[in-house]
Amino acid sequence: MVVTHRRPRLATAAVRHLIEDEGLDPRQVVVVVNGQGGLDDPDLEAAVRMVRLVDNLGPAGGFHRGILEAFADPATRWAYLCEDDITLAGLPNGRLGDLLERIAAYPATAPVGAVCAFGRMVVGRSGHTRNVVPRRGLPGELAPVDLTMWGATLLSRRVVEAGVLPDPELFFGFEDFDFFSSMRAAGFSLLVDVVAARKVAGYQTLAGRDKALVAERPTDSEEPWRAYYFARNFFALARRHGRRSWIAWHLLYSLRRLQLAHGAAERMAIVRGLWDGARGRMGRHPRYVRSVGEKLVPEPPQAPTGVVTADEPDDRASVASLAGGTLAMIVTHNAPGALARCVDAVAGQSTPPAAVLVVDNGSEPPVRAEALDRPGQPLTVVRSEQNTGPAGGWARAFTHFAAGQFPLAWVLDDDIVPDPDCLEVLLGDCAAEPERAFCFPRSVQPDGSVGEWGAWCGFVIARGIVDEVGVPKAELFWWAEDNEYTHWRIPTAGHRRRIVEGAMVQHDAIRQVGPVPTWKYYYEARNMLYLHLHLMRRVGWYPRNLSKLLGRALLRERGRRVRSLVAIGRGLADGATGRLGLRFPVEPMHERRFPVDEVAATPRAAPSVSESVPA
Repeated sequence: MVVTHRRPRLATAAVRHLIEDEGLDPRQVVVVVNGQGGLDDPDLEAAVRMVRLVDNLGPAGGFHRGILEAFADPATRWAYLCEDDITLAGLPNGRLGDLLERIAAYPATAPVGAVCAFGRMVVGRSGHTRNVVPRRGLPGELAPVDLTMWGATLLSRRVVEAGVLPDPELFFGFEDFDFFSSMRAAGFSLLVDVVAARKVAGYQTLAGRDKALVAERPTDSEEPWRAYYFARNFFALARRHGRRSWIAWHLLYSLRRLQLAHGAAERMAIVRGLWDGARGRMGRHPRYVRSVGEKLVPEPPQAPTGVVTADEPDDRASVASLAGGTLAMIVTHNAPGALARCVDAVAGQSTPPAAVLVVDNGSEPPVRAEALDRPGQPLTVVRSEQNTGPAGGWARAFTHFAAGQFPLAWVLDDDIVPDPDCLEVLLGDCAAEPERAFCFPRSVQPDGSVGEWGAWCGFVIARGIVDEVGVPKAELFWWAEDNEYTHWRIPTAGHRRRIVEGAMVQHDAIRQVGPVPTWKYYYEARNMLYLHLHLMRRVGWYPRNLSKLLGRALLRERGRRVRSLVAIGRGLADGATGRLGLRFPVEPMHERRFPVDEVAATPRAAPSVSESVPA
């Protein structure tokens, strides 16, 4: 089921996607035209079920009507809810059949009400949400979440039979969150498709979403009318599903939105939305409706069928060739379990690297190559008898790489688990210019949040870049050695750091448990100041980061405040004078646990009136 308003080209693409990529019969497709719009292909319109509303009822009214229409046939058990711009999200094709099989086999503790591609979890007492991407390997590759958006969501007939439907009075903005909160309150579970969520992790961020949409349709910043409904409808959400404190947080967030607004029209929309929300005025506001649905996009030039042009090489052949010239490098210290998972994931790649180098950074007992041997995966262990920290370990790894014959390196910490197609996606991105390869995956953290920073998290780099800029600074030992290399030195040399869509790794964070060792305060304070003072030579975020470091020592280190502050003082003194190296004693570190994604592993109860909904 596709709901559309003033986007005939995008709606047509969405319908063709459902028929051609998902294998649906045209008679299984319902298109709800919200007032103006439709499809730009008359033959396609004649083949599907068209529902034309007299007026624009917003996504709330459109999905309300569309859901009823989809389930009018008593044989329909599931409805696939799609917005008209769903093809811009980059979802995997052909996912519906496999997803239905996984749902049927899922060990649910509550009836499955819906399965989504974009999961969100509620945070704290403020009522806002954060995007979440669960880890791979869960039962059915499905995980419980709190909320989702309309796009690419399978809805069960049982939800409608229970009387749960979108509220047309909300018109636009949070109407999806309200619906799925009501669904969960009725006793149904909401699951996220982990496979899809990891593929579209970038689309879930504001920056990633704008990047995907900007050429095809207006972004939020180009449509100030949206701000009215976001400001207004949160009041309804707080009254229905939340706490009194949400209103206070909403007003604080609104002040920030006023400050960041893109112009007077957006600021006025926020103020009017707050006023109407406080007074309980709902429905469509005639002043705040869409005026532009989609942008005019020129047709791309078409190459003859079956012909590969010089600018478009055979991706599969080039990626396989590049993988044959790639060395996977892993630095490890006292983490045999994490190292084994990492090596297994490297060996299980759809296009595995030619060889693996493991730098054993003073592990006890030492890493044995025969224990990590995988069929068809040559592996070499290089050992340091002393723990030289990640800086020393990576300096050794990059020195080995620069002296060898491999043109590309794949850089992984021992607690990184790449998705099976991660290397293939990365190499596909740099296939046009492999000699300039410097491309990164997104890194999913144990709590489901997604990072885009340049740590040792699975990036691919060309040997020519290493020859030009050198190896990481071993004397930094720990902290900011990755930042200095990947965020400062290499980009300063003219090599742009690229985040590759669809490339994902899991960061198990095996050492981020328990109290912070005192020595970490020293190296963080020292290296942070050294980086800003001696290398970058600019203030940047240094005052904020130093304040956070001091605040952490003062507020979290009960019984160790003095030791932590003394370590920070020593670090600042050595950072100011440029004294680097291993100057503060370090206790051996070990992997603490195999991290469990709490979001994915712990089924959540249905929300009560005291649980929160996003702002």
